[in-house]
Amino acid sequence: MTNQSLTEKRCSERVLIRRPVKFTPLKHTDASDRRLSPNDTLEHQQWNSANLIDLSDCGMGLICDRVAQPNECWLISLTLPTYDNDSPLILRAKVIRSEKIRQQYLIGLEMLHPSAHDLIVIHDFFRYHQRFFA
Repeated sequence: MTNQSLTEKRCSERVLIRRPVKFTPLKHTDASDRRLSPNDTLEHQQWNSANLIDLSDCGMGLICDRVAQPNECWLISLTLPTYDNDSPLILRAKVIRSEKIRQQYLIGLEMLHPSAHDLIVIHDFFRYHQRFFA
């Protein structure tokens, strides 16, 4: 797959960012379901670390040490500089691609049913980021 075809799959422009995030694969993998199953509650998760490298309206790119399988559903916990660092966004996402780069993996994720609040926080970050390029 070429970079051009990957770009065309994105729903919007992406913002480059480097932020630590936490993630965990979900046991419940029905991408159409907006709810978390009882087995997927936040308290029962074993969190892994990764670095967020880009963010868009509908997805994100991560670098991590764990291989991912396409169509896996993950729970992502992240903070943005324009939002309260004590209240991370908790997003569900589906793995679209996973590519080994050196000793790590580049993971492309599509957000699944982000809430209106999540989208407001993300868009606020985009506006904050754009002021540096105005």
